[in-house]
Amino acid sequence: MKPRVSFVIPSRNENPSVVAATLEGLLATSQGFWREIIVIDDGSDIHPVSFSHPEVIVLRNPEPVGASRARRQGCQVSSGEVLVILDAHMSFGASWLEPLLVATETNSLVCSPWMDYTRTKTYCLGADFSWCAERNYAKRRNPGIGYRVRDRRPNDALIEIPMVIGACYALRRTVYHKLGSYNPNFEIYGCEEQDLSIRAWMAGFGVKLVTGAMVGYLDRGSGGTPYGVSRLFNGKKISCSSE
Repeated sequence: MKPRVSFVIPSRNENPSVVAATLEGLLATSQGFWREIIVIDDGSDIHPVSFSHPEVIVLRNPEPVGASRARRQGCQVSSGEVLVILDAHMSFGASWLEPLLVATETNSLVCSPWMDYTRTKTYCLGADFSWCAERNYAKRRNPGIGYRVRDRRPNDALIEIPMVIGACYALRRTVYHKLGSYNPNFEIYGCEEQDLSIRAWMAGFGVKLVTGAMVGYLDRGSGGTPYGVSRLFNGKKISCSSE
């Protein structure tokens, strides 16, 4: 029996045509599954999400809470057996979903390869953990745990990797709750993948890459992320953001 699937998509000031293409592509490639698509419009003040479909639920935050909290919010109101976490600027191959869902039956945190929007170039296939000892936000050097991408395509359809990366990963709801859900303390874009992957390994679930799940990601280019936060460091106000 096919599992019930909840797709969770945070969005903030995304191009409306890009969001519409993402949702239309998702609807077209997930037919035959019980599904719900939950879009969290996280305080968009330029392009609020507007999309009408009976299986698409749009939640609006009056003020942005950050990508991690927005994803947490979407997962809290979802009801599917499997949670599929996506970005709002994606394209989908014809049969991307089935192998991803099958892989969640191992109770692992699973991800797709990270590809360009046309799905002709692969950016990476999971990642290894790294460490940064420098704090230099101007150069996007954030101290702590980071990652190095894996770019060698494996021969197997499903392989173990240290860390998920990219804009498409999935896990069963039971695993999500055992991992403790998304960290509500993350204020800016990023770090969820490192955090969830570490917890998945420490809890004994593991992390896997599904090489046949073909999805594409639209690079924001020089525009970067719409998320940012100002805070004090050594008495000085700095602006922190992450790609």
